Amino acid sequence: MFAKNIFLWSAANWNPGRISGLYAWWDAERSDTITTVSGGVSAWADIVASLTVTQSVSSTRPAYSTTSYNGRPGITFDGVDDVLEVTSAGSLPAGSTAAEAWLLVDQQAADADATVRIGFTMGSASNNNMRRLGRNQGGGVSRAASLNGTGAAVVTATNTGNFNNRHVARYVSDGTNDRVDVDASAGSNAADVPSTSGARTRIGAGGASAAASFFQGALNSVLVTPLLSASDASNLYSFLNRRK
Repeated sequence: MFAKNIFLWSAANWNPGRISGLYAWWDAERSDTITTVSGGVSAWADIVASLTVTQSVSSTRPAYSTTSYNGRPGITFDGVDDVLEVTSAGSLPAGSTAAEAWLLVDQQAADADATVRIGFTMGSASNNNMRRLGRNQGGGVSRAASLNGTGAAVVTATNTGNFNNRHVARYVSDGTNDRVDVDASAGSNAADVPSTSGARTRIGAGGASAAASFFQGALNSVLVTPLLSASDASNLYSFLNRRK
């Protein structure tokens, strides 16, 4: 009975910090990692390696609120020019290293919006040398999508599910294929070998030397993980869904 109670306690209190090899976790519910000026976010540090994305221009800072993500803390990007970035990838995966990126997101761009809107970018030196996760449009509907640079081109993988409002988006790059899952609904594999540089990390936008493809909506969590086991992926979905 005692062992069973410990197991139940562990399951209920699981958090992403238990993932072996976790690269980064930006968590809007950790107010101690967020610096604000008049409600605008000037810095957001990840809680694994303190990789900190910043914004020095007040007019392009996203807004922080303790209730903006369905009554929970969130950082809201206006879809026009808000972005947080750092000209470093820290210890984030580079080259063709297998990895995943996860977003707990409230996606607010309308279906009619044909703009690609990126929630997270790593490895930005050129479009051909970065991995991006965000929102695209397919068939006139908002879709979650990844854009994976192979060194010579960009390969896009799109999930066919609706990507309006609150979702968990998961980008999986195993080194030879990538896909995007939404709320555990798996997307189709797109064949490619990533060629990721270590020049820049962005939250809320894509773009190479200058930010572009600005995200519209709120983020509660951004994570970069190694390739996850089925158990760790299930636990991470459960953790993020409790916030959704």
